[in-house]
Amino acid sequence: MIIGLFILFTGCGRGTGYFGEETYSEQEAGTAYEKVTGQIEDFYAADCAYSVEISTDEAEISYYRTEQYTAAYAADDGAEEYLWYQGTLYADKDGAVFYAKQPWEKLEAEQWLKRAEEMIGQLMDHKPAQLSYKRVPMAGENACLLTVKYSIATGQGEQELYSTLRIWLDENTDITQLIVELNGPVSVGEDGIGRGGSLVTISIYPYKDSVDYQAERKIWRFAHEHGLLEQGVPALETQKEDRKNCEQLVQSICFEELESSGAQDDSMKFPEVEG
Repeated sequence: MIIGLFILFTGCGRGTGYFGEETYSEQEAGTAYEKVTGQIEDFYAADCAYSVEISTDEAEISYYRTEQYTAAYAADDGAEEYLWYQGTLYADKDGAVFYAKQPWEKLEAEQWLKRAEEMIGQLMDHKPAQLSYKRVPMAGENACLLTVKYSIATGQGEQELYSTLRIWLDENTDITQLIVELNGPVSVGEDGIGRGGSLVTISIYPYKDSVDYQAERKIWRFAHEHGLLEQGVPALETQKEDRKNCEQLVQSICFEELESSGAQDDSMKFPEVEG
């Protein structure tokens, strides 16, 4: 399998787009890329929070490990929905609720973080197919986004984009968040990087004070759907602005009520995606 070695830089000079976004030049993008390649290994070697979001034709699966919330969620196109939260796995199967006491480690979410680290290491050995660099005021006064795309050679000799790194940087060009997007669960082995049929997005960021709004929304929605919380999930902007109230509401949820009305099934497993 051959990773594309051609480069197409986005932007040939500074320009300002919608919402005040400023696109940097080809040279500035290249300089930023060279600097972050030397930071990445140290960044994810530190204590990191992470989220993993997997979308397939049949299911949605997510893992979140942050200082605020550690949770996992899964739903398929049928009638099954799962939530792991605070040491218990809950499942709704055709309206019937089941639960099982399980440690976080049993979900094996850490494998996705390790896989991301391995894949990033392999990608760093190759030149990107596309590279863009811009300042994004809406994400923070000095926030910059470096987007790196890699390609793969198809059987017809053409290049197809298959993996993207989105690297958020501060005013010192230091990494604040690392996001890897893969067009399929990717295998890393003797044959190099392989791809499957799903979209996987893995975000890595510092653990201290970390929170993932999507984790909070999934916990909240599951509780609301099962009558544990009267108030529905608010708009994302409201969620970001009213942190104290949102946190208090989620903390007030009594999931034990599901256990009293549901059935215990210790053989139950959280859904997995092979890749």
